[in-house]
Amino acid sequence: MSLILAGCGLSPVSRAKAKKYEIQGRENAVNYIKEKYGFIPSVTDTKAQYPEGGPVPYIPDPNGLVVVSMKYEDKEFAVEISGEEKTTEGADSYQKPEILSSIKQDIKKMYPDVVDVSLPFIEHNGVYFEELYTGENISDFIEQSDFVLKLCDTDVYTIDYQPLFDRFDCDSICIINYNNTEKMPVDTHYVISSSGYDLDNIMPYINQYLYVTPYSDEPYFEQVYTYEYDGFRYCTLEDVAITVSPLTKKEKEKLEGVYDISMKKGYDIRMVAGYHVKADIDELIVAVPLSYEQDGTIMEIKPLATYSYDSDESNIINDSDYLCTQIGHDSGNDYIDDLFGVFLLNKENDEFMNHRMEELDAEHGNL
Repeated sequence: MSLILAGCGLSPVSRAKAKKYEIQGRENAVNYIKEKYGFIPSVTDTKAQYPEGGPVPYIPDPNGLVVVSMKYEDKEFAVEISGEEKTTEGADSYQKPEILSSIKQDIKKMYPDVVDVSLPFIEHNGVYFEELYTGENISDFIEQSDFVLKLCDTDVYTIDYQPLFDRFDCDSICIINYNNTEKMPVDTHYVISSSGYDLDNIMPYINQYLYVTPYSDEPYFEQVYTYEYDGFRYCTLEDVAITVSPLTKKEKEKLEGVYDISMKKGYDIRMVAGYHVKADIDELIVAVPLSYEQDGTIMEIKPLATYSYDSDESNIINDSDYLCTQIGHDSGNDYIDDLFGVFLLNKENDEFMNHRMEELDAEHGNL
């Protein structure tokens, strides 16, 4: 895997080498596109690539590859190619929209109940293709890929996934039954090898989840149970009773007392919602409506006894309506009886967020 750096921390020799690669790589990329597609694109940017990570202190050295951003007839794309010497051997994303569209259309023809199809690895990563897409060779572009088939209020077991494995050489198939066609997110931040994608942040939107690979003895399956109260959603993987009630005055004071008071000093941070949750299960997901952020920034979702969401650990997925956190996981009990509150930073205190970011950069280092 390669990394693009902005030049900080590079030695003069590395900077000179990167510049040399970028000049040659730009020329190579133009010739590569001309030879492959028959047109001459305009170059909008060129970035040398660097190996990812290394020992501390890490002084990166360009690896010889460059990514050249291009444009032709209002279509933007990129080429990954060597800048070490003249060559027309590379890979590009020029046909990526057509390739993705063709794959999705094929799958929808196979499965009429499928509302949408996602290919997270291809869609969300810098994936480039060496071969020319002719319309007849779609299988050449999806080796080692992952499919997500999106249904709405349709049982996942109505889909016979084996023909899809037979048709395409894919690594995995995930079938998700959503509860609303307008919101069908997939959390692609990471994949858990045995069960697929992280469920925590998509549980408010789904009814069922199935994940299978060509090597699975049985598919991984989960049924999601959702309880709604006062605009919040409480999601579990077991069908249990959940009781939610507003905080009493005493409970509210108790919860505000465990919040980091030093963090609040000088800033307008307040608890805008709070509830008492009881459930016969050891953990559940609480989905807080992002509509609360019309008045500020959600800084923390704080349970009294267990794990809490913090804005510095934000993992909001695209097109989401909720901010999710887990309650009960670290309590050590097989039941939940906890208080939680949503703490909001007033819009007028935006400089606080900037200050926090500066503190984090100082703590972790900023290349």
